[in-house]
Amino acid sequence: MTRICEFPNDDNLWFIKWIDEFKLLHRSTRSPSVSVLLQKLPFSDKSLINNITSRDIDSYFRRPVSDDQSRDLFLHNSHSWVLAGSLPLMTIGAIYQRTELVGHIPTSPLSLSLPDVEDSCNEVSLNDIIQSPEGWRKDLPYRVLNRFEYFGPRNRYPKSRCLLFQQGDIDVVIPRTVIFRRFYAPSTKLAQTFTTGPWSKVKKNVIFLGEMESGLKTQIADNGEWHLVLERDIDNCYGRHLAILHFDPYARVCAESVYSNSLIDRRGDRDLPWYSNAKIPFRTTDSPLEMTVRGYWLPRLRVKGINYRRKFLVTKIHGCSIPEYIPPMKFGRFNSGEIGKEVEEVDKPRPYSSRPKGRKKPNKNTSVDNNNDSHKESSSTDLVMDDETWLTSPPVGKLEKQSSKKYVGTSPPKPPVKDGDNVSTGEAGYGQNNLPQGKANILFRAPDRRFQFLLEAFRLLKGNGSIHSYSIFQPSTALQLIVRGGVSCWNLLDEKARNSGCWPRRSWRLVSPAEPTEAGYINGTPRCALVVKVSIENINGYWIEIECKKSEGGFLSPFLLGVDRNPNEVVEHCLEIIARKKGSGLRDALNTGIEELGYGRVICYKHAYENRKSSKLNLDSLCRFFQNSGISSSQENSL
Repeated sequence: MTRICEFPNDDNLWFIKWIDEFKLLHRSTRSPSVSVLLQKLPFSDKSLINNITSRDIDSYFRRPVSDDQSRDLFLHNSHSWVLAGSLPLMTIGAIYQRTELVGHIPTSPLSLSLPDVEDSCNEVSLNDIIQSPEGWRKDLPYRVLNRFEYFGPRNRYPKSRCLLFQQGDIDVVIPRTVIFRRFYAPSTKLAQTFTTGPWSKVKKNVIFLGEMESGLKTQIADNGEWHLVLERDIDNCYGRHLAILHFDPYARVCAESVYSNSLIDRRGDRDLPWYSNAKIPFRTTDSPLEMTVRGYWLPRLRVKGINYRRKFLVTKIHGCSIPEYIPPMKFGRFNSGEIGKEVEEVDKPRPYSSRPKGRKKPNKNTSVDNNNDSHKESSSTDLVMDDETWLTSPPVGKLEKQSSKKYVGTSPPKPPVKDGDNVSTGEAGYGQNNLPQGKANILFRAPDRRFQFLLEAFRLLKGNGSIHSYSIFQPSTALQLIVRGGVSCWNLLDEKARNSGCWPRRSWRLVSPAEPTEAGYINGTPRCALVVKVSIENINGYWIEIECKKSEGGFLSPFLLGVDRNPNEVVEHCLEIIARKKGSGLRDALNTGIEELGYGRVICYKHAYENRKSSKLNLDSLCRFFQNSGISSSQENSL
């Protein structure tokens, strides 16, 4: 798992409370940086993360009783500086111990519908005094995040900006940094691009704007399609981002304002900081902009006779619709190595000799050093920490080359390159102390909606009293932690693959295979499982939902009972059995495996859906399953 070297290297558990305030030229680097506010949790045993309740979360967010407690909560100078290129690795609520990500404070989902996009919202800074609700004391200022709701960030980042959006009886607070991460900085390269210069000048670093002999060209085609040629080291999943910011006039103004407004903040002084001002890059249309977000319900002030509105702090925009005015797109890549319709053989070495590249190692123990830049001639480690999606999208295709060249000449030997597990997300250069490149990426992919539907079903069952409670059960081993849909899951890689970062090219343990590149193979996407702790009266069970490929109909969902003595050990043992059995024959295999441990039992749920066209679970079927989950083994085996 990725380590952030600048975070506290001690036994305390620290969670990210806020992210904002950018600066140019961090220390001896040529790279911009961003400040991260960390708060200490009141316990240091990471296995207790799974016991965090909504009441606990309220206590972490509120202002402590005394000033001494307040000072003890935050790290010495209260914040750490990391390179802006590391921003895709971090979200509010992520928990670290000895610099290593070990889990997340559980978040809640929320669906937003913005009828006029940003015109539906008000921009406020944390220190701004805003209109107070009815019944508020007139002598007390009211702010977007008051101390009883979310203590700490206003003291350190008074000018940090948020959008305040009212949806029904909820006040939704969206930090501008969250918007920046989602629409402008989902990867290290894009984060560097938008923090180092105006979009009109720096977009050439990510978009190829010239003409190619192959016929590929960034342009608006005669039929209105957007054709975009990505630079060599930009992943295809960011094509939609870049096409929208390059071609759409409104989005282009939003992209340009990211840097121009930073100049206003720092008044032209390179040494002064600026705060994120990123705008949602879509204009108002006839249809609302839809978003799925995750975040926290903030503590609610309760005064007799007064019903204050609830507040929801957004920490992650997981999904967003693309408005209908965006046309179809096609993407290509500069020097992609793909074969065109016509191939010319050339007796010359390749003009671009590929340097060796590291494979994707999101679960290997990689340390991100934010005090040094990266080296141009180095291997690169892709640090995939999260995934997001587009809820709707125009048709997307691939640009086809009209011609290509096949180079048959002998290439000169490649020079030695820097390699290692201590990497940098800074600007690439040739400094003697520069480190191998670390590339933080948010993976954009179509999600397995089974996880979403399962959690929604549990919410409804809790509401009607069929179950007492449910919560995400996170792995205690950081190497098994992976994020899907904004929630902490368990990856199904074996121990050797997790420790080495070298994964199989094809395996049931992957939901997408390794991809060939000019420099070898880039790892695929590991399969994962969502584990949910479900309480029914005085009985705890652990539900395992297995991630599926599109081509797979689904798997049985094991429900583990009587394993509270050591649930982490039992879940890990069962997941390895599931992976070895490739998801089939689970009833017998898991019960045999549980017998080896000497305690616990397993029953399995066969999914029943609302209808054939939807993977939404049938609540009546699920309710009957839970009603029988704590009864005698003879009745369980009949399920």
